[in-house]
Amino acid sequence: MSWKNKALLHAIESKPCEACGLVVNDQTYIPCQNIADDKLESFIVDPNGWVIAENIGEVTGIFHSHPGCSPQPSEGDINSCNSIGIDFFIVNPDTAQWYLLHPK
Repeated sequence: MSWKNKALLHAIESKPCEACGLVVNDQTYIPCQNIADDKLESFIVDPNGWVIAENIGEVTGIFHSHPGCSPQPSEGDINSCNSIGIDFFIVNPDTAQWYLLHPK
């Protein structure tokens, strides 16, 4: 199963909350706990997930879901992506529509 299929499954299982995870070496998906206060509207990757991912290899992407709405990035997504400097992969778990956001 591809990392995208694993991430989509994670997003479906996490509804109605936003799912989040990390992509390692462009091929491995590490599901992470969303530790945001408002998991319905935002995500914060659990630092323990970062440790696990970095022990496997290079974190090459950050994944999260937009349940019930478009995978278009929010202003916060754009700012975070640009600040961190890693691609963001966003999916709507209801439609399986993806958006890839590159940092500037």
